[in-house]
Amino acid sequence: MAFMRSATSCSFKSRAWSTAELGDGLAHLLTDGRLELPDDEAQLKDSSFLSLLRRSAKADTEKSVFDQDTLPATETQLEKERSWRSPSPTPSQATESTLRAPSSAKSVVWLGVLIFLVTDDVVKMYQAGKLDALTAMKMLSDINSQPTSPQGTPSPKPMPGDSSKVPPVPQGSSLKRPKETETCESDTDEEMEGEDFKHLAKLRRLCEKKANGRLNVPEWLHNQWKNGDHLAMALKFQEANFDKEAFIKQCEKTTTEIERQKNTIAVGWYSKTDMKTTLKWNPKKIEGAIQVCMQDEKHLVRNCKYGGEPEYWVEVRETGEKGQEREQKKRRIEITKDESSEPVGEVNSTQMAAMDARAKASESLGCVASSQAIRGKEVLSKYCDSILAKSAKLRSLVHDLQKHYDDETATRSITALKTDLTTLEGKFNQCSEHLAHGETVDFCEEWPG
Repeated sequence: MAFMRSATSCSFKSRAWSTAELGDGLAHLLTDGRLELPDDEAQLKDSSFLSLLRRSAKADTEKSVFDQDTLPATETQLEKERSWRSPSPTPSQATESTLRAPSSAKSVVWLGVLIFLVTDDVVKMYQAGKLDALTAMKMLSDINSQPTSPQGTPSPKPMPGDSSKVPPVPQGSSLKRPKETETCESDTDEEMEGEDFKHLAKLRRLCEKKANGRLNVPEWLHNQWKNGDHLAMALKFQEANFDKEAFIKQCEKTTTEIERQKNTIAVGWYSKTDMKTTLKWNPKKIEGAIQVCMQDEKHLVRNCKYGGEPEYWVEVRETGEKGQEREQKKRRIEITKDESSEPVGEVNSTQMAAMDARAKASESLGCVASSQAIRGKEVLSKYCDSILAKSAKLRSLVHDLQKHYDDETATRSITALKTDLTTLEGKFNQCSEHLAHGETVDFCEEWPG
């Protein structure tokens, strides 16, 4: 930033200054506090730079043109300049002399030549981003033009309110631009909320009935939407990548697990006499209970603390299993064609959940049943699993025939296979009912398994 100097008249020509150049000069001032005056006495005689600064600070546009020849300074002004540039006093003396200096010498700063001695408040507000460059320069000019108090210090004006503008930071300046508010993140959050509402509306349209009474999902899923937690279902819908079929299968598996958790098992410590008198079990059932508990004697057998015969940790009754089997059967009937298009030898999520439930039940060490009843239950469970595996293969075969063949032979084969599937489903339902009945009677001799 250099001023154009006339070689003949030793006067200065002013030119247009941009906002960035003005901000650069002010930033240099705020960084160093004060600058050494150039060793050019002719420049010190020029008092029109103050007028130039005031006019540029008050300009409404970014650029203002000034073309005014400077006038030589008076002897009084030169005397003030010399007294101000006297050898540096001690810090305390410098503070006192600065406070007693005329206001024109205290608050003026060069953009290249003259110096502003700015107050701490203006510096802090500019560094905090509450003032832009032009506003700060206006304040400095106002402080310079105010009358001084009796002590010789200028009477400052009240500080303006916070400015929403971020001050320009010139290139190479040591000042740091204040951190901008995270508007991008808030905009992103609003966009994400909009996406969530859109997906929730899509899920609502999927689970609710149409105007003609038609449903796009099974009846049990529609009821779960009416009575369940919409947020939890929306999260499952998102985990399924907003795919209808994957979402239905995931809800089937989750609902099966919830039903399993609702089962209630009554257990307790009972001796052989207690099983006979209190529980009124028959001798065959008592022997089966003792045999199961002896497999894990460390945890399921103990000596009575009041003396007497040993006690066994047995399950008296488990409730809720019958309702669970009915719910699984109802869901299997509602399997659609698309859900049956699974690879050969694989089963869907509902079938896998049923197989896992039976496997966990058969592995329970606390299961109270006779050896013969346990064997019958295992055989029937394996038979049910075999039916499920064969049903899955037949469904896959039907799907392939429908997809790749379109002749009379394929049509007859598809009809025959569907008949076989219906027969297998009927057998599976009968086995499920037998298993449910066995759970209610604890697989004793009354069970016709």
